[in-house]
Amino acid sequence: MICDEVQTGFGRSGDTFWAWEKADIIPDIITCGKPIANGYPMGACIFKEELERFLPSTYFNTFGGNSAACLVAGAVLS
Repeated sequence: MICDEVQTGFGRSGDTFWAWEKADIIPDIITCGKPIANGYPMGACIFKEELERFLPSTYFNTFGGNSAACLVAGAVLS
């Protein structure tokens, strides 16, 4: 199960951090974006550890490897 939390995550849906928590489920993959770094270009795909074997050996993303975005996200989430 994949839950897209780009619009609903980070407490936007009320009393839980993730909207999927309200449905009493545990997703295999969670996608999230803008709120990670308070609007600074950043996104994430969070997945269960057992799915790691399906990941490709290379990674490409528009903002992949952006250390500034990682610093901003760390400050926002801490």
